[in-house]
Amino acid sequence: MKAYAFGDVEIRPLTKSSVDENMAIELCRKVCGESNFEYGGFFEQYLDRSLYWGAYVRGELAGAIRVVTYSPDGLPCSEKKGWPLAIEDSSCELALVALDKRFRGDNIFIYLFVAFYWWCLENGVDTVYAILNKIIFRLYQMIGIPFAPVGETKLYWNDPSFPAKLVLSELPDSVKAKRPDLWKIVEEAR
Repeated sequence: MKAYAFGDVEIRPLTKSSVDENMAIELCRKVCGESNFEYGGFFEQYLDRSLYWGAYVRGELAGAIRVVTYSPDGLPCSEKKGWPLAIEDSSCELALVALDKRFRGDNIFIYLFVAFYWWCLENGVDTVYAILNKIIFRLYQMIGIPFAPVGETKLYWNDPSFPAKLVLSELPDSVKAKRPDLWKIVEEAR
């Protein structure tokens, strides 16, 4: 995993059990709490398969992303709420994106997703799953990230949500069509 720089924003992978990873987990918990999400023991699950990236603005943690990698047991999205999903071994789950309120609107989300996208391609991941609510689903659609619903809406983390699938080979054309300015950021990060 490599680091990326976007002006004064640095996206970097976080070492397991490091101070930075613990700070990212705490930021994720804080954001979940602010959103009234009931996440139970989610942060203690899948530790052996979880990867975190942190977004730093002038050295301060501004956002984090959590990815859970594939295992023959499936992904969290296929184990929760009885969603019967056929998970491919070349897939992962975008389990959580958390942004500090002070940095929302600063493209932190875009930069985190770009780093995640390149990591997927470098590691043979061609399909991404996520559990999304309607608001986050619409955000992805607005910027051209073509997640598609693959299950019914159920209460998840105290929020009506559904599993969604992103085939990464569809992402370039979709983003280019809807937001060519964002695709330029993806290309420049390569």
